[in-house]
Amino acid sequence: MLRVGVVVFDDSVDPAQGWSCIAGEKYPRRIKGVQALRSDVCWMLSCDSSVAYNQGLSNNAFFRSNAFLPVKMSDLRLELGLTADFSFEQKAIEGHLEARLLADVFERFVKIQCAFLGIERANWRPPMFDARKMLRETLVKADQKVDSDLLIAASEARQDWVSCHNRFKISEHEYKKFYKPRMAHALSMLEVSVPTEPKYTALPGSKLPTNRHDFAEWALSQKGPVLARAVIHEIDDSVSSVISYGGIARRDIKIKGDFVRSYMCTRQWLTTHDLVALMNNATIEIKEALVFDESICRPPLEIPQIAQFFESITPAECVSHSMGMFAAGLWSGLLMHNPRPMQKDVSTNLWAPFIRSYDRLLCMMSASELTSQGYLVAGYGAGKIHAWLPKEATNDVLQVCRQADVLPMMLPPSEESLNNASIFQSDTSAWGANMLMLSGGLAEDYLMADDEIVDDWLSRYAAR
Repeated sequence: MLRVGVVVFDDSVDPAQGWSCIAGEKYPRRIKGVQALRSDVCWMLSCDSSVAYNQGLSNNAFFRSNAFLPVKMSDLRLELGLTADFSFEQKAIEGHLEARLLADVFERFVKIQCAFLGIERANWRPPMFDARKMLRETLVKADQKVDSDLLIAASEARQDWVSCHNRFKISEHEYKKFYKPRMAHALSMLEVSVPTEPKYTALPGSKLPTNRHDFAEWALSQKGPVLARAVIHEIDDSVSSVISYGGIARRDIKIKGDFVRSYMCTRQWLTTHDLVALMNNATIEIKEALVFDESICRPPLEIPQIAQFFESITPAECVSHSMGMFAAGLWSGLLMHNPRPMQKDVSTNLWAPFIRSYDRLLCMMSASELTSQGYLVAGYGAGKIHAWLPKEATNDVLQVCRQADVLPMMLPPSEESLNNASIFQSDTSAWGANMLMLSGGLAEDYLMADDEIVDDWLSRYAAR
């Protein structure tokens, strides 16, 4: 069996000395370099892919970067409280303990993935760069070949991240990260009806809306999902800082013979959910539209393995960080590109524009709530919202989490944080249980609950 482990380098920019630990082992090892790592273990390194590439580690069969799991290792540290502010088993969190705890999280994720896909743990092999790739390749067929009009529309309707305020250092503010409750958010994404075939109708000009304020009602009146080439003439000032259709545009590279052309997608195409997000807030002119046939649209939740997974989850199990991380990787993994080798330039993932736009809509609603509370939203997408928050605003953070339906990173433990966490004791929902532990800095309880929930779920899922 290929085991999994984690390496936490002393300096993530210089992957040399550090701590390594294999999942299930109690005592991490001090290493002087990657040459000391066993070859029967899949190692997740604390350096990013660019550092791994520059150091010649990216092509090693047993090494994976810090972004291999659906949640990046640096974010896992903050979400789980694996920093110097916390302790575990009455010991301060340092590199060796961090490696051990992260290795166990890695193993839990792999076990969930194996149970979901119906493969033996001993037969698990890691994808090259991203753990989600295995889900994409197993559950959904390769990207379909489409005509040039649809290829352009789908490409320019996709936006994974919305950048609002620039990420410069603001005086008296701290950069904070929030995330939507992952299990509930994943379920919402997988309920979106998406086209399973490139079967659509290009509407004639007579069927496009003439009133520049009725675009959302028009889109919702169509029988299937809509891709519309639109011109945004004006956006209301009250939402212009949150809605940005040009922020962080995708970069593409086209190779044809000896020529290489790079360009930035311009986001001229909008989906039904994009138009709903702009409803009452913008003046929009619809230039052309593609409407997919309702008969070929299905929600990914109808895939048997996905339906069975969510049916097996109890409300209490939504507290599990590992289960939530897997759910986040499930919906986002289905949107990855997976073309046939000879069709890279003529095929696309038709699900991505529609599910990504609904993700942005839900994240935008949370971002708008943060903005209304006086915070500066840096960006959002993929179930995450990043914002600049006033320093010493712990109580405000907890209140805005309730109002915006988001979860914070693990807050440092203190008498004040425990008192603040008491407001969630009466909330018996999964969100309330998460907030109780995250706001109170109960990192050890959070990890122990995660381990117990995953073990219990695995035993039930195997006996189904």
